[in-house]
Amino acid sequence: MNIFDSKNQFKELGYAILDLNLDDILDTVNKKIDQKIEEQDIKKNPDFFHYNKSPRIVEAWKDIDEVTQLCHNHHVINFLKDVYERDPLPFSTINFINSTEQPLHSDYIHFGSVPELFLTGVWIALEDIHPDSGPLVVIPKSHNLDIVDLDTLGLDVPKNNKKLKENYTIYENYIEKIVEESGLERMPVHLKKGQCLIWHANLLHGGSPIKNSKLSRRSLVTHYHYSGCENYNPSFSSKKNNIFATRDIHVIN
Repeated sequence: MNIFDSKNQFKELGYAILDLNLDDILDTVNKKIDQKIEEQDIKKNPDFFHYNKSPRIVEAWKDIDEVTQLCHNHHVINFLKDVYERDPLPFSTINFINSTEQPLHSDYIHFGSVPELFLTGVWIALEDIHPDSGPLVVIPKSHNLDIVDLDTLGLDVPKNNKKLKENYTIYENYIEKIVEESGLERMPVHLKKGQCLIWHANLLHGGSPIKNSKLSRRSLVTHYHYSGCENYNPSFSSKKNNIFATRDIHVIN
């Protein structure tokens, strides 16, 4: 698929798949991630964002140069520049060993921007993704749905992690309901090693159940904000009450 077709797919469906023509660097990332796990030298997402025992390893770019290199892959950067007409700013990485089995969600409940929707997720397959490994599932065209935030759900800004988790569970159930009501399809993504899925800020996606526990689903997600934007955390913000949890991002260089 050429860049023109990929851009059209992104605009129409909310995602695009690119071939990055990578190999050796991915093996190096996998090897170094395994080493960090063995040495118990990893930083994880909070436990309430884990849905099984497989770790969601964050900020590996701080220790693994190859992760930083993947964040700045020229195919990805050029695509994002072309679509958004701003400079993409990588600021967050998560390495996965197995499927998250996480319910459907939009990244925009976590990472907001002013102007809105200047956020993109890029999911790179670090190995061939087997259908029984719990592939990523996307909801094509769901990026056209309304943004769902605390105000949509009638929820208060959380004051502690317990309330944050309660809010998030309500959010997940709401997303599941609107997908069922919309009639939109669920599409598993079976990427080959070295391919990446680029998704719109509001695209709904999640991790499907693992059918074979012996299979891994190694991948790297990088999130990008964009130049000329202010950023905030929607999980702690209420527009109707003029409460914005502003966020200063650490751009990965």
